Amino acid sequence: ITNWRRLKADNAPVRVMLNGMIHSLPEDIYDSFIIKEIKHMDTQFRQALVIGSLLGKYQLCVGDAFIAHRIEKMIEKGLMTVVKNAEINMPTYHRIVKRNI
Repeated sequence: ITNWRRLKADNAPVRVMLNGMIHSLPEDIYDSFIIKEIKHMDTQFRQALVIGSLLGKYQLCVGDAFIAHRIEKMIEKGLMTVVKNAEINMPTYHRIVKRNI
């Protein structure tokens, strides 16, 4: 219970299990994995390919929606640019993006 009280007091957006203990971490904890993956992509690529590749290579214990959210934040920061939006009625991450890094 003491550990959970500490975690609640941290009020961090992400909780991660490391070495058998739960830790509070910042929301951008997985961004380095995303950046590493997009550097291996062509200059323009389908966002869903990055998400699928990350989920397949690493056991990050997060879902596709969280990775899509972090990519959205990277687009807002200018690390990527949307080249072509997803078709109507398709998930946002079906769009084509361009890496700027």
